[in-house]
Amino acid sequence: MRKPDIAQLKSLFLRYRRKLIIGVSVLFFILFVSGLSGYIFLPGFIKTKAQQAVAEQLHRKLTIEDISFNPFSLSVTLKGVTLSERDSEEVFASFDRLYVNVSTFSAFTFSPIIREVELENPYIHLSRTQHNQYNISDIIDMVMKPDEEKKEPLSYSVNNIQVDGGKIIFDDHPMKAQHRVEEIKVRIPYISSSPSRVETFIEPHLSALVNGTKMELSGKTRPFAEDRETIFNMALKNIELPGYMQYLPYKPAFHMVKGNLSFDLNLHFIQYASKPSDLDISGTAQIDSLMLTDLARKPMLGFSKLAIKLDKNAIFASDYHIAHIELAHPEVYAVNSAEGHLNLLDLAPKTANAPPKKTAADGEVKEKAMPLKLALKQFVLSGGKLSYTDYSAGKPYNFTVNAFNLTVDDVGVDMGEKSARISRIASDSAELEMALEKAQGRRQASPGGSGSGSSDFRVDIGSVDITNWSAHMQNKNLRKPLGAKITGLAASIQEISTEPGKISTLDITADVDKKGHIAVNGKLGIAPLSADLAVDLKQVSIVAIQQYIDEYVNLTLRQADVSTKGHLTLATGKGGALKGEYKGDVSVANLMTTDQIKGDQFVRWKDLSLKQLHVQLSPFSLTARRADLDSFFARLILSSEGRLNLQNILRSEAGGKKSLTDSDEHHEAPVTEDVASAPSSAQPADGAEKPLQVASVSQALQQAEASQVGQGSPPADASQQEKAAGEEKAAAPATAIETTVDMEINEVVSRPVAAVKTAGTMPPIRIDRFQMTNGRVRFTDNFIKPHYTANMDRVRGVITRISSASNAIAIVDLRGQVNRAPLTVTGSLNPFNPAFSLELEGHVKGMELAQFSSYSTKYVGYGIEKGKLSFDVTYKVENGELSAENRLVLDQLTFGEKTEAKPVISLPIQFAVNLLKDGDGVIDISLPVSGSLNDPEFSVGGIVFRVIVNLIKKAVTAPFSLLAAAFGGGEELSFLEFDPGKSDVTDKGLEKLGTLVKALQGRPALKLDVTGCYDPEADKAGLARQAINRKVRELKRKEMGEKGENLRLSQITVSDKEYAKLLKEVYSDADFKKPRNFIGFQKSLPAAEMEKLMIQNYPVTEEEFMGLADKRAANVKAWLLDKGEIPQERVFIQASKKKTGDNATRVDFSLH
Repeated sequence: MRKPDIAQLKSLFLRYRRKLIIGVSVLFFILFVSGLSGYIFLPGFIKTKAQQAVAEQLHRKLTIEDISFNPFSLSVTLKGVTLSERDSEEVFASFDRLYVNVSTFSAFTFSPIIREVELENPYIHLSRTQHNQYNISDIIDMVMKPDEEKKEPLSYSVNNIQVDGGKIIFDDHPMKAQHRVEEIKVRIPYISSSPSRVETFIEPHLSALVNGTKMELSGKTRPFAEDRETIFNMALKNIELPGYMQYLPYKPAFHMVKGNLSFDLNLHFIQYASKPSDLDISGTAQIDSLMLTDLARKPMLGFSKLAIKLDKNAIFASDYHIAHIELAHPEVYAVNSAEGHLNLLDLAPKTANAPPKKTAADGEVKEKAMPLKLALKQFVLSGGKLSYTDYSAGKPYNFTVNAFNLTVDDVGVDMGEKSARISRIASDSAELEMALEKAQGRRQASPGGSGSGSSDFRVDIGSVDITNWSAHMQNKNLRKPLGAKITGLAASIQEISTEPGKISTLDITADVDKKGHIAVNGKLGIAPLSADLAVDLKQVSIVAIQQYIDEYVNLTLRQADVSTKGHLTLATGKGGALKGEYKGDVSVANLMTTDQIKGDQFVRWKDLSLKQLHVQLSPFSLTARRADLDSFFARLILSSEGRLNLQNILRSEAGGKKSLTDSDEHHEAPVTEDVASAPSSAQPADGAEKPLQVASVSQALQQAEASQVGQGSPPADASQQEKAAGEEKAAAPATAIETTVDMEINEVVSRPVAAVKTAGTMPPIRIDRFQMTNGRVRFTDNFIKPHYTANMDRVRGVITRISSASNAIAIVDLRGQVNRAPLTVTGSLNPFNPAFSLELEGHVKGMELAQFSSYSTKYVGYGIEKGKLSFDVTYKVENGELSAENRLVLDQLTFGEKTEAKPVISLPIQFAVNLLKDGDGVIDISLPVSGSLNDPEFSVGGIVFRVIVNLIKKAVTAPFSLLAAAFGGGEELSFLEFDPGKSDVTDKGLEKLGTLVKALQGRPALKLDVTGCYDPEADKAGLARQAINRKVRELKRKEMGEKGENLRLSQITVSDKEYAKLLKEVYSDADFKKPRNFIGFQKSLPAAEMEKLMIQNYPVTEEEFMGLADKRAANVKAWLLDKGEIPQERVFIQASKKKTGDNATRVDFSLH
């Protein structure tokens, strides 16, 4: 290119010089005028327009202290800008200075290019006035209002953005809280939508103090690229979480007492134009000193530290990689209420009815959720504590774990593959405590839903290793709390898998209560369940199982040590039924059980061993070659329904507790350890009172008197006897003697007995030989009435062929002693047969009675000089029919002289002996018991015996019952009834007098007292009716005499028609005030009403009543002397007396 000629240029300048000077001058003038306008006029114009626009659009007041505009540098500076709240003078937002510098290139690119933005000390005040209402709600609504016309995106570029000293104050009035974001500092190199720069990363940086906690955000982003990408780091330290609880989207049912959150997270987000977005998160997060409580401020959950280290986590792809989780000193306090509500559920929001799910609109792509994948390198828990209390079953149950350490390595979960893999689970410390507390009340938990189903999800665990575990189990729901402690628990399980057919190896060892040891090893399968284990237990206490069986049994297991060595196999059969067997030897040593209700000892022994035991599960069966029981005690009770208390160990389906040691009719004192283990002896300890085994002798007397009203017992009458019985009841203690055979004679009665119910078929049970040594049995028979109790010592013997087969019969051969008297029990029985089949004989021979002298002295005031007792009993039950023979022989029972000490009960002992002894000095009573157990009207056809003192009591309080039974009568001989108002003995009374004569002739030492009685009401009515009849007959005899007919008064009969007519005359002549009509005349009444009035007004004197009673006694004595030929010196008439009530018109008898 040719260079311009200088001469030509000079010539050209000279030619246009004038015009050029004029143009330049005009240009400078325009610039001067524009600059002058920008400095002087434009700021005022902008301020005015801005204030007007803000007032119109935002209803707020805008204040600008200063605006400066530099048209040469294209910059504007605003100072002291303040924006008020809507319709208020309060400051909403402000800043000290805003500087904006626009690039001149904007004129050439036709898009705004800002070179620099500086904002100093910006301030914003946000306020929430009520739910979802803020002081900027109107601004938000205006901004969110959609544009009516669609505009093309504006290309712009903003560079060098700087914000310093920013502050945001947020007042939350509904929550009465304030939040502060201060020291806001923002650095953004540029933001540009220019096509040439959209692929370049922007690297913003933000820092601030959030409620005093430093927060930093830094990273890079491409917000306008086709594939938008953002990478930034967010770090926050020690955020106090309780202050943010109020912003949960639901009202929490718990309190957060404390807790600090810190995190340092890296987020990488890519929004692709043609494929699903990606979001990756990595970094660390940590919560320190967390404590949650319920609304009552009781602790629920807490820990000192939860630290999580995240590797790359693809959130949208559900692919999570966690490098490490550390949980330090976690504490969980779980409580299941009486209503069955678990408190930990309160940590989650209350579920509500979810709105109907929205379906994707037409053309909208609905992304399918990716299956979860999780990889956890390591989880470490240290110093953990768990406390669980359950009140739902009525008896509070506590479960606590302390000092729990756990490490889990290499966890992998793939929900797509439906599998989970754990390399190793290890724990080197745990202290477990389980306690069943005393019940505060009982409430049945609400039944929860149940379901069943199968899952093909597979879980594999390489190994589980446990060391140094301990467990303490305690049942505080007993009078003496039970407990067991396991220490040194170690377990190793290798290759655990839910894959069908996979087998694991198992090895467990532990020490129990210092003396016991557990060792189990072998193979274990999970799917299906199977086991092939060698079991070796040595003196392992099993009392801890009480808390699990407590609701199903009526006994309390207080001590029991199990030893066994054998082999256990388990397998899952068709339908999921568990099959298996155990073979080996088993022994249970030092067993102690008590009754749950009374706390009395039920069964105890030193050792029970089973040799060659074989137990099968499905179907259940049990066989043993031999069983040996040594040094045992058993409390056996045969109920009035014919059911042995051993059958009540398991509670019935009807539920509820039932005592195993309380007899039906007698509430006995508890059998204490000292008494139960003491040797047989008839002598009480010094100063101790051990009355015979009767609930109370005085109570028995009182009951007998109540049932035998009117039976004689000299020297007192019935009222005196009742008073004496009351005194004896107050004086007699009710303690038990452990070394006597107690018997009682009661009157033969009929009573209903519940039918024996046949249960389902018993499983096969067989014990070839059961041998007992050195035993004690306390047996009470309530099946027959009266009941009796026997205490047997030194029990030994053999029971062979024990079997649950319906036709199997076990052979019994037992020996022992009862108060040093030999005892034998022989026969056969089937204890497992619901039909209760047995045939047993028991014999006690020659028990010396002199050893009971101290007791007879205490109770009746006479010591026993000599005498022997023998007792034979035979029971046979077959096909629901009972037959029994019972015989009691008291040979030469002789009492000594009466002591000066006041006895507990005053009984004429010699009278009783005379009543019971035969001519040879023997009291011998032997009567059968028979009947059908299935008959509700089962009748006891004979008498069994209870106690010597009760024999005497029966003789004294009900002698006539014994006499009637002994001499062929069943009538009540203690009194003789008369018709009201009469003294003649009736035909029925003559029969009773005949029986009484036989009894008196058979007991020549007895004397009889006769006491006449009258009833003022009944006898008055009888006497009045006789007087009325006599006057009616006298009137008829008078009428007959006027006709010439003369008859004796006893010969005259009166017809009903005549009686009504004559009764009216008798009524008119009677001297008493009679009812009258309204004009004053005597009112006409029916015959029955006239009779009633005459009876009511009939005058009877006390002398007439006493004369009637005297005549009754005299007539009876005369018959006994004349017809019965009883010597006069044996019959005495007592003073007559008044009686009331039923059968009071009578003569009472008493013997002495």
